[in-house]
Amino acid sequence: MQEEIHFPGGKYLKITVELDTVQFFKFEDDQIQFGLPKHLIQIYRPTKAGLSFKFQSGKDPTHTVIFEVDIKKPPLISL
Repeated sequence: MQEEIHFPGGKYLKITVELDTVQFFKFEDDQIQFGLPKHLIQIYRPTKAGLSFKFQSGKDPTHTVIFEVDIKKPPLISL
């Protein structure tokens, strides 16, 4: 799944989410990439609590990113 957010002045941010064998997070220039662990997505059954993944951003442990899966949208495995 990929989405681009366009800002005034021609700037944009590209966000990519993919299923992978390992969980990962990359942030470079104007792109953010999330790799979600395929095995956890496949066994997940929707609940009101949803599903969250926590990522370390760089080597600084004080910076983290939390990715939450919205159960109201189609599941990632069907995209």
